Amino acid sequence: MAITKADIHSTITNYFNSFAGYNVEQYLSHLSTDVISYDPVGAAEPTYGIAAAREFFLGIPNLMRDLTIKADHMEITADLQEVIVKWSAVGTSLGGKVVQFDGFDLFEMDDTAKIKVIKAYWQPETMVSQLQ
Repeated sequence: MAITKADIHSTITNYFNSFAGYNVEQYLSHLSTDVISYDPVGAAEPTYGIAAAREFFLGIPNLMRDLTIKADHMEITADLQEVIVKWSAVGTSLGGKVVQFDGFDLFEMDDTAKIKVIKAYWQPETMVSQLQ
């Protein structure tokens, strides 16, 4: 069965929703097993595979006690291979400070509507300065 824009929209929406409550299994369920993640592009080495994605995700609660990331705007290419998302995030630091930041993610999709490449464009310094 061919994937549709609705399938991809659902994958990306649920990917972002998985950050609320730190739902690692939901997060991983939207990734291909050989996922490559550049998060953020240029500021960190890429990670390869589902085990590295799990490790990345499980590190987030070490920075914030809660985090919500919302897809503000999503564009899916006509060939259903790429998605660009403008997102915004809000969380609470371990010290109780409200943290807000935003960015863009470029996703490459596989033929089962799973994410095979994540390129996250955002400024970690914006988040880190608010954690202090």
